[in-house]
Amino acid sequence: MMERADALEYLAGFALDPALLGEVLSAGRQHTIFRYGEAQVLKLPNKSLYMKIYGAFTYEVVHRDVELLRRYAPRYLAPTEVLHGNHNADDYIVVQDYYPAARFVSGHEFPRVRDQFAEIVAANHALIHQHSLSIDFFGNQSFRTSLLAAVTGQPGSALLNNVVLVEDDAGKPQLRIIDVNLSELRLGFRADDSLPRWLIDNGLFALTRWMIWRLFGIEVR
Repeated sequence: MMERADALEYLAGFALDPALLGEVLSAGRQHTIFRYGEAQVLKLPNKSLYMKIYGAFTYEVVHRDVELLRRYAPRYLAPTEVLHGNHNADDYIVVQDYYPAARFVSGHEFPRVRDQFAEIVAANHALIHQHSLSIDFFGNQSFRTSLLAAVTGQPGSALLNNVVLVEDDAGKPQLRIIDVNLSELRLGFRADDSLPRWLIDNGLFALTRWMIWRLFGIEVR
């Protein structure tokens, strides 16, 4: 997790107003998410031991991943902008719309958005076969819960938190992809990839494929 003092120092390298930096909304292994003003969130990269081992993301790679998601899943990608640091070419901040009423997709609610999720999986199929990359469907907060649900055969207990559920003005459920960092499935595909990242991403991808099939009956391939 990035502390507020460190976040303010990091923001100094971007054209952002530090006075608008709000509370921490969540913290994963890769990013800490802060409120920014009334309508946006900022995802700031963590400088943790885990990320040193895994391999820090760079602006070039994050920007590329967002552009790929815009190309393959434009309907579902949350409005996203990747800012480039002024002092370091690798520095970045991900800016996204804030959804105050967004919630994780639970196994009980999944049937409402099954068709939408199937479309995202179809887009992910193209990412896998054309770019050796994959969407990370289960975030850090929901992976263990969903793995336990898959092992015990209780799909209603599953949670997706990298793809969240919002409702449009008519009250209809809509899925939004909020995690824009794609998993690396082929070593050497990107300039900044590493052996630990490849091993972690491929291990999680193998589990994710099995979990989605076991929980939702949808094949990731």
